[in-house]
Amino acid sequence: NSACGGMATHAGLALELGITRKKSLSPQMEAILIWCQCRTREYDNVQIRDFTQSWANGLAFAALIHNFFPNAFDYRALRVDTPQDRMKITSLLSLPERSLLVSLTF
Repeated sequence: NSACGGMATHAGLALELGITRKKSLSPQMEAILIWCQCRTREYDNVQIRDFTQSWANGLAFAALIHNFFPNAFDYRALRVDTPQDRMKITSLLSLPERSLLVSLTF
């Protein structure tokens, strides 16, 4: 993950990892996209190619959260087959905020 940290090296990192660059994006948006791809590249069923459809079922966002909070939930147990499954993923939206609040109160 250390190679995935710097935004300034996003173009070189994309080449190194075999990530297809989206030249239609601004350099800043491309850097964010590559950073997301880098952080989620080892997660099953996650293929981040854009800022719309790649996030539609919630797994990309869940993978991104899991990358930073790996003990918070079992990523492999997540399903997106039903609306109820997708609602469970939606509940992960507040996880970073809850974790931050807990760390700030102690």
